[in-house]
Amino acid sequence: MRETSPYPLTTQCACMDDEGRIWMVSNMVNGLFCLDPDTGKTEYVTSFEREPLFCGSLYTKAFWYKGKVICIPCLAKNIAFYDTVTGEIRYLPIRSEEYLVYFNAVSFAEEKVLLFPVIYSSFAYILDLERESYDSIPFTYGENSHQAEGRIVQGEALCGEKAYFVIRDTNRFFSFDIKTHILDFFQGADHHPFVTMTSDGRYLYPFSADGRSYDIYDGGTYITTRQLLPEKEAGKAAVPYEQLKYIACSCVEGAIVNMPMRNVKLQFFADGCMKNCVLDWKQIRMADAKIQAFAVCFQRRGKLILLPYHSSTVVEVDLADASVRYLDISICSSVLNGLFKKLWEQPEHNIQLKEESCSLQRYLDALEDMPSPRTEQDVLQTNGSRIYNILNGQEG
Repeated sequence: MRETSPYPLTTQCACMDDEGRIWMVSNMVNGLFCLDPDTGKTEYVTSFEREPLFCGSLYTKAFWYKGKVICIPCLAKNIAFYDTVTGEIRYLPIRSEEYLVYFNAVSFAEEKVLLFPVIYSSFAYILDLERESYDSIPFTYGENSHQAEGRIVQGEALCGEKAYFVIRDTNRFFSFDIKTHILDFFQGADHHPFVTMTSDGRYLYPFSADGRSYDIYDGGTYITTRQLLPEKEAGKAAVPYEQLKYIACSCVEGAIVNMPMRNVKLQFFADGCMKNCVLDWKQIRMADAKIQAFAVCFQRRGKLILLPYHSSTVVEVDLADASVRYLDISICSSVLNGLFKKLWEQPEHNIQLKEESCSLQRYLDALEDMPSPRTEQDVLQTNGSRIYNILNGQEG
């Protein structure tokens, strides 16, 4: 089989099991993978047969519960429960083809997760990980509807029995009482807008939309601001995504980790002080021209583990001495070609592949690696006349 370039294993949906292994869903193909951080070995586990084989952002959040990996959907139509003992996948439908449901997922008990809509809606859900079912919760934004409608609501902060969210690119945030389902709204102390929010269970940390700082609140009361970069006048407004230096902050077992975009140092607040770690960005393999290196962070045995989002490199930072380990992960050709084979065995589906999840060149590489040649009709049905023309030398 001809060698091809590694296919990056990127993710925004991951969880860690009781043994410290990391389970992640690929951000570009339909695949569940398991990473052992000790050995650096990554294994393909399975695919979700009820979902498209090549689709980005199928799932955006995962939870580990009693030997199960529970995946919360974005573009997928079902919540997926993967049993790591039996290998069985059980599905719980939660959206229709017409209505895209994308959730903030807030764990508020060992077996309960609040699914609060990112896009304006009048329903939230309480997911029971034990029963593998959910209850619908109707709610209303009331007189604040005009502030949330047409905007993104984001955050996964929990303090007591209240979940907190920001109305993105505004200086407003609100709480959702999990018991009473009542919303209370607050306005930020400054004029700078927020992009997301996290919490350590005591304080709230709304992250500024200019990527330069985050605030500290006790409920609705402002305490102070922690600057990650020098304050500028531009901090009064949201900054375009490609210009951000930091994308969010994440609370990981008491440490407030500021997720770097690229070419900046990692900053985290732990043990009562802000700490810095200089990353060697030459060792972090970015995918294409994308700029957000990481999206998910775990703490494991005294080390921070940052998982790749627009890169193919896992970064492990020792909290004691700030030493850094870089681990490149990818999807091997045999796994990728296996997914293509499954794709080709679905002739009843009229499938369109997007360049960001499956480039044309990579598709052609897989065609050439197949043990038997594809017919003209096969190629036309699979990816249209353009691929057929390329294969026949009629298009460069």
